[in-house]
Amino acid sequence: ALTQKRKVHKWDLKKKKYIQVQTDGITGKGVNESGARISKKYVPQLYEKWMQKTHGGTVDIDKRKKGRENKGGGDDAKDELKSAAQIRKQRQKKEKRKSYLQHKAKGKQGGGKRRRK
Repeated sequence: ALTQKRKVHKWDLKKKKYIQVQTDGITGKGVNESGARISKKYVPQLYEKWMQKTHGGTVDIDKRKKGRENKGGGDDAKDELKSAAQIRKQRQKKEKRKSYLQHKAKGKQGGGKRRRK
């Protein structure tokens, strides 16, 4: 009896009750994210390796800002100012859409199903 056996209560799906299960005395073992059993002594080493790979788990803010700056167009960007004609046309479209939606909403008033008499 080098390793002690423990009694553990486990839910049995078929019997629909807790049953006692004898476990092998696996001590000092942990389970990683993939479900593999690993030594608990190795767990802190995994964390340290992750910290080194990800530089402390944080991303440098300057790097993120640089990425955003590069996404914007340079000289190829089109003119942002609109002419008077473009503004007028956009306003007319907006008014037309607004009146269409108001007219459409009038037909839906009453709510619910209509019953025959």
